[in-house]
Amino acid sequence: MQIRIRKTDLEKSRHAKAPSVIPLKDKDLETAREIKAFLDKTYSVHHSCDDLVKKFGMNKLKLKTAFKAVSNTSLHEYVTRVRIENAKVLLENTNRTIADIAKKVGLHKTNFIKQFKHYTGKTPTEWRNNPDLIDLAWERSGS
Repeated sequence: MQIRIRKTDLEKSRHAKAPSVIPLKDKDLETAREIKAFLDKTYSVHHSCDDLVKKFGMNKLKLKTAFKAVSNTSLHEYVTRVRIENAKVLLENTNRTIADIAKKVGLHKTNFIKQFKHYTGKTPTEWRNNPDLIDLAWERSGS
């Protein structure tokens, strides 16, 4: 049996990068836990990855990798989930407007409604009117 390989296939395989693995130290994971705790407290404030890099003295790639290792999700995804969870509490326990709750959790109203529906399967108003229904979208997304 003869196998024919085109020259372009060989060139592609030579130039393909092997997936890189970022080695993490215990200190990196501890810093990621500190970042997670910091985001839990300050979720309503926008923190860019660069802001966190400066504040916690960690390079961007290590920060992202270590954060994912301790939280099983990206920084953005994590903060959005924390915001939605806090918004759910406000919707259930206050009469604040949707716009006010969105602002309180650090999102613009239109983005808040979109993100809330994405994570819960309901709009904020639907949630407020019937929070006891099973949150299937949230369960599917891994919370």
